[in-house]
Amino acid sequence: LRCLMVGRLHPVKAPLVALDAFERVAAARPAARLDVVGGDEGLEAACRRRVAASPLLAPRTTFHGAQPREAMPVFYAGADVLIHASTREWCSLAVLEALACGVVPCAVDQPSMRALTDGGRAGRLVPAGDADALADAVLDVAGPALDAASRAAARHFEARLGFGALGRRLAQVYEEGGA
Repeated sequence: LRCLMVGRLHPVKAPLVALDAFERVAAARPAARLDVVGGDEGLEAACRRRVAASPLLAPRTTFHGAQPREAMPVFYAGADVLIHASTREWCSLAVLEALACGVVPCAVDQPSMRALTDGGRAGRLVPAGDADALADAVLDVAGPALDAASRAAARHFEARLGFGALGRRLAQVYEEGGA
């Protein structure tokens, strides 16, 4: 099971909640791995300490730092599940990219994530700050039957959403400095 966490290591992104969830996943699935892609936004040192202090996290977690957009397809291609514990996202680029790559997002239940995951059909949604629920969602998706169904739902939703048009609009928003 290959998990991915993408985003700034900032309190609003709740990376420590994601690490707590992955620790539980690692206890249930010893072969599980977590790739953390994101720059230092104040919590990187705390995240690294949390990982180093855990015999379950330390050998299974790799920090890759901030990566250029061109490198991101490699990370998504190697992932099964996106762990997304962020509590405030109006439109998560990480979730959109995960869906576009057939990676199942496990994210915090909020209106924008409901919209992006087709009401949770193309992923799993959990309460904010609930590491146990997030771990359960990841483990649920990792099951053989649900994994195939979730990936199919993610690809179906990606086709319905039209990432080309959405990508162009997101690029325009970023170029205008609105995000």
